[in-house]
Amino acid sequence: MAQLGTIRRLDIVQLGLDENHMPYSDGVACVQAYWAYSMDLSQGERDNMRNLILNHSYRHTVASRQEFYEHRLCRDPAGRTRPGLIILRALYKAVPVDFENGVVARCGHLPVRNRSDEYFTLFPDTVGPPVFDMDTGRARRYQQRYPLLKVTPSTLRNRDQAVVIAPQETPSPTIPPASPTASSPVPASPVTDTDFEEISASPPAIPIPENLQSPSATAEANSPVTRQEFDQLCSEVATLAENVSMLRRAFERQRERRREQRREIRRQIRREIRRGLRRVRRR
Repeated sequence: MAQLGTIRRLDIVQLGLDENHMPYSDGVACVQAYWAYSMDLSQGERDNMRNLILNHSYRHTVASRQEFYEHRLCRDPAGRTRPGLIILRALYKAVPVDFENGVVARCGHLPVRNRSDEYFTLFPDTVGPPVFDMDTGRARRYQQRYPLLKVTPSTLRNRDQAVVIAPQETPSPTIPPASPTASSPVPASPVTDTDFEEISASPPAIPIPENLQSPSATAEANSPVTRQEFDQLCSEVATLAENVSMLRRAFERQRERRREQRREIRRQIRREIRRGLRRVRRR
């Protein structure tokens, strides 16, 4: 077990967000990952992971919700480390094998044991994560729109349901290490489906395998994926992006037609004015 003096405390409240902020649930998932896996990191790695979370480096952009490699941590050297990879695994259902293997080759294998219970022994007054009722149409549409994401925004929760604080007790299973040619899986943080942006309109539905929708399928969602499986997910996202792009182009064409109609009306008005002026001069 890590000593109290070698691990710094990290609480959900330190995120400076609440359940009405879009990045809140992603931040909660990252804090839980810190509780679970930071004890098996070096002191420097622990501090780096804590700083990445407190600096909100986990936050998504529109592009990163659709494509893993668009996340800022994938482009930042800090993200191509063990702390960065643990955070990315808390955000995405699947991490590309080549990305994970690159981190493992440079930095070593990831922690595979959830040691949250030992963290809570060090900090017994830690407040657990909130649990929301996410059985809403908006949450389901979000999950269909962004099938790569592990976390669903708390802003899409059932707001009539009272917020419940999850108990601290979490299992600490020991997972066999991966083979040298494969990447090491990091189990999901205890609470998923609790975090990100509100969708105002229903996008085209993409069929998603049931095992990717269910937050209870923790082991399968966190097992290493093949490039083919990851490419399939990206293909589904690309199909949706293409549909959105087609709608955007159609909207732009319609808007351009309206602009041309307005320009033609103005030209006709100017022609009529000039004709009227010529008639007046002739008189």
